[in-house]
Amino acid sequence: MFSNITRSPFRLLPYLMQRGNAIGLPVFLMLLWQSPLSAQPLVPKLPDDCLGIYIAIEARNLHQKDALDQVARQAGFHWSYNANLLDPAARVTVVSDHILVRESLRRIMGDGFSYKQNGKYVIMKRIKNPEQRLSGYVKDPKTGRGVPNATVYDPKTLRAAKTDQSGYYELKVGTGAREVVVSKLDYRDTVVQVTPLLRNVTELNLTLAPPPPSIPTTLHQDWAVFSYQMEHYFTTTLQRVDAMNVKNRLKRRFQVSLLPAVGTNGILGANVENGFSLNLTIGYSKGTKGLELGAIGNINRDRVSGLQIAGVFNGVGNDAGGVQIAGLLNHAGDTLTGLQIAGALNIAKTGYWSGQVASLVNVAGNGRMLMQVAGISNVADSLYALQVSGLSNHTFGYFQGVQAAGLLNTAWRATAAVQMAGLFNVNSHGSAVLQTAGLFNIADTLMGIQASPLLNVARKASGIQIGLINRAREIKGMQIGLLNFSRRGGYVIGEVSINDVAPYNLSYKSGTGALYTTFAGSMRPNAQDSLQLWAYGLGFGTRLRMGNAAAFTLEGVHRHVNFGRQHNNYLQEWSQGTLSLELKMGRALALYAAVTANAVFGADDNPNFETKRNRIVPAKPYRTLDLGDPRFTGWIGWSLGIRAGMFPRKNRV
Repeated sequence: MFSNITRSPFRLLPYLMQRGNAIGLPVFLMLLWQSPLSAQPLVPKLPDDCLGIYIAIEARNLHQKDALDQVARQAGFHWSYNANLLDPAARVTVVSDHILVRESLRRIMGDGFSYKQNGKYVIMKRIKNPEQRLSGYVKDPKTGRGVPNATVYDPKTLRAAKTDQSGYYELKVGTGAREVVVSKLDYRDTVVQVTPLLRNVTELNLTLAPPPPSIPTTLHQDWAVFSYQMEHYFTTTLQRVDAMNVKNRLKRRFQVSLLPAVGTNGILGANVENGFSLNLTIGYSKGTKGLELGAIGNINRDRVSGLQIAGVFNGVGNDAGGVQIAGLLNHAGDTLTGLQIAGALNIAKTGYWSGQVASLVNVAGNGRMLMQVAGISNVADSLYALQVSGLSNHTFGYFQGVQAAGLLNTAWRATAAVQMAGLFNVNSHGSAVLQTAGLFNIADTLMGIQASPLLNVARKASGIQIGLINRAREIKGMQIGLLNFSRRGGYVIGEVSINDVAPYNLSYKSGTGALYTTFAGSMRPNAQDSLQLWAYGLGFGTRLRMGNAAAFTLEGVHRHVNFGRQHNNYLQEWSQGTLSLELKMGRALALYAAVTANAVFGADDNPNFETKRNRIVPAKPYRTLDLGDPRFTGWIGWSLGIRAGMFPRKNRV
């Protein structure tokens, strides 16, 4: 009786309370302290997968229920099932000192049942349509632990299953199954022959593969990340686990899919290379050799060759050969050998004699491209034919061909390049045949023409520069502009002179000996402001070198003539042709004497033009020529002056 009380002191609580609080309550607390409630032994926690542990069982000619209860006692769980699942007349015999719980249950109940652990209970259910299955555990032989997320598949039918956290798998197989493959990242593939013995719950051991060599971050990985992002967005983690686990390249002639992993290739679609692939929404495969059609998109983890068409995007993790056509985006993670046509964007890590056409942007990070046509911009490493865009073209490697852009073209290294842009062209290294821009051109070596309204710059120019400002480090051609500069081969002169019209004349001549530009200003002061003459104008000239100390120059200059302090807007012009003999006085100084042919002309609406003309034309003894027209007068004059600056050592034509 006392033992019963100590086991349950709550039975004495009413009696003790009747004896009074002073005695009853201390006695109750003492009994409670000594009772098993306060010092119960710890119950071992049930494993997360009690179905995967080994037990010893000795069930000889027992009813199914008794055999199931013996398994439950050995494994430490409780049963939950419908009693109608058992056959009261059936007797079983299972004797083993080392057997998996799942295998013991299969021997007791047969193959038509499933088992699921929920806490300390195991739930048993009948499988409505039982199929032939392989089941077992995949374990690491070194640790003895189950390997989760390993892929077990039939390479013939592409049926596959993954192991759970305990390493357990169940794989549906056909009657003709010959072998299954167990694959797991960082482990060697294990090929298992399907035998009657394997159809039992079997333990399969994997062998660790040697660690892969460390791979530094490369451009290949950087460019392939775009396809990987699409893969992660449109596929599940378990699909990607299968893709990484299975190392073999499986092949099928054709496949049809509704969604990634929902199709004729099943969950192993990411490891299958198809000949013909039809994806009703988004496809997910290892690669394609032939034709692939996707209503929304196609995702290929490895290589594609042939024709790939998608309503929105095509993503290839490795090489893409043939033609890619997409409504929005095409992407090749490695080498493109063919043509990409996209509604918005084409991307290829490497282009190999390939082309890209997009309404927005084309990008080829490496390799050799033949053509890029885009509505906004083209970017390529090396390009050998054509780049056309609405805004800009850029090559960072080698360029040979034509660049045409609405705003700008840039080429790092070029040969015989042609660049046409709305704003500017830049050719950092190599040669350019033609550069035309709305603002400026920059070239390393010019072999043809540079033309822009503002500025042309070349390190070495063997052609013609046409612009307001032209600059070359070495010039072997011509510069046509207001301001021309060159360090070698140029003709840059400041001139002070006197002639028969004005005593003070300043000129700036720049260009080459073959052709240079003259900016001229003349002035004849007078005590009366209204009689003061000043003129300005532009002209061209050429210089013929006669040995080291002398040269002839031939120039033509046109000036607008003004009287007084204000600019005269009437037509009163002075044109002058000059033939001069230049004598060098040193490396940077020369004297010259010249014969000039002059003409002055004006308009009928110019008031008092005859009076103004007589102030321009020198008085007798000069013989004038009017050709019977009062608006025109010509004469032969002279000019003397000093020239200083940079003289070309050779006449460069």
